[in-house]
Amino acid sequence: MPVNPAIRSLAEDGRFTLRDAETLKTAVSAGQVSRAEAQDVLRRYAEAMEPEAATALADSFQTAPRTRLSSLPEAMTGQTLQSGQRGEHVQHLQRGLMSVGLGSGNASMALASGADGVFGRETAASVRAFQKASGLPETGAADPTTLRALQQAMAGSTPTASRPATPPPPVVAPPAVRPSTGLRRADDAVPQAPRRPADLAPPPVSAPPPVSAPPPVSAPPPVARPEAAPRPATAQPTKAVPLPAGVQPGTTTALATAARDLATGDRAKNYGTVNPWVNIDPNHAAPVDRSMGGLRDRWKCNLFGGNALAAAGFEPPYYGNRAKGGEYPVAESWQNWSTPSPELRARQAAAGQPVTDYAAKARTQSRFDLMDEVRPPNIADPAERQRRVEEFLSRVQPGDVVTVDHPGASGSDGGHVRVCVGRDEQGRPLFAQAKQDSAAVVPETADRFVGEDAMFILRPNTPRQPAR
Repeated sequence: MPVNPAIRSLAEDGRFTLRDAETLKTAVSAGQVSRAEAQDVLRRYAEAMEPEAATALADSFQTAPRTRLSSLPEAMTGQTLQSGQRGEHVQHLQRGLMSVGLGSGNASMALASGADGVFGRETAASVRAFQKASGLPETGAADPTTLRALQQAMAGSTPTASRPATPPPPVVAPPAVRPSTGLRRADDAVPQAPRRPADLAPPPVSAPPPVSAPPPVSAPPPVARPEAAPRPATAQPTKAVPLPAGVQPGTTTALATAARDLATGDRAKNYGTVNPWVNIDPNHAAPVDRSMGGLRDRWKCNLFGGNALAAAGFEPPYYGNRAKGGEYPVAESWQNWSTPSPELRARQAAAGQPVTDYAAKARTQSRFDLMDEVRPPNIADPAERQRRVEEFLSRVQPGDVVTVDHPGASGSDGGHVRVCVGRDEQGRPLFAQAKQDSAAVVPETADRFVGEDAMFILRPNTPRQPAR
């Protein structure tokens, strides 16, 4: 069945956002889209839909969204699907492509017609885009190799052909092992299906209470770096949360300050999973300071990170590279808005290892310098894995954004965003972040990170321009 052009135009960038949901509701009210067509959107575009958009549409049209496809049926991974074919397996292929495209921020994998079960030119183009991103021959046909790579990508892993190599241990001595805080996956206590296998899931623990805002303790990492130069002529923070006098917008000091204020002040409750969504970024698609009760029980770590960046006078990442009216990416794809820092390039060159320019690969605007990345599953030796994660954390500076990709499929809890605001008396990094009941500042150690699929240190590099 042909797709209404008004609906196609909303899905052309590979994702169906909250703003798109509001546009669709307006189109239904104006008679441009039928109610039946709007209800079909929840089925046709389930894997390309942001959780907030799905909630808004389900509430408006009394239709339960289709459960996201977590993996391809085993029976189809040995086949070759190509142009002209139709049926359920083609639809599964399309759903998988949309899911991976949404999680990776790769708009070239977009399927404007959604999962219609017809392998046409649009599906072939999406397959080629996935093959290119995975380092596979760009044939446009989904052969068994392509389907296995897609299966792996849907499971939350980077396909082997494109997985960056893990650098060998540097010659710098690792920092001393810190005592564990026992803070293991407390931020995953979201009312939804478990995201990791039972044998990998640690025992549940109570999330710690918010830590009061102590002054940062001097605990320099092995390699010091100068503070980013102030940019008084360009940086423009959001007015919703003003910075203290003397704090220059567009600096890492400003980001550490803004993140701490959001995590410990009156607005901290806005970032609790159980509370409504409240945005403070005027360039976000959601209105400023409006309580959106339909988005309760939704993870808000990307909202917290993006709001902190905006409050500090930095440009957050937005889907579709929109300068205004965009939405923040899911947490596990924030690295796709980063370019390698000179420090990272130098380390990798000295080790004879490649470095990935994620922004260039995903065709996004760079919003961060990538300072370091680790993929723990690629490190077979447990002791070396622990050491490498400790080294990663030693490089984190106040004002850095640290993101992780959780094991399992991408989605509303596929990753997590933190902002470093300092270090405690034991030298542990203090991270401001969204939590179950409220945002909080929490000290964390390597034990908290070794079970992740991937982790990234992102240093913001784009001050927000003044409004004109």
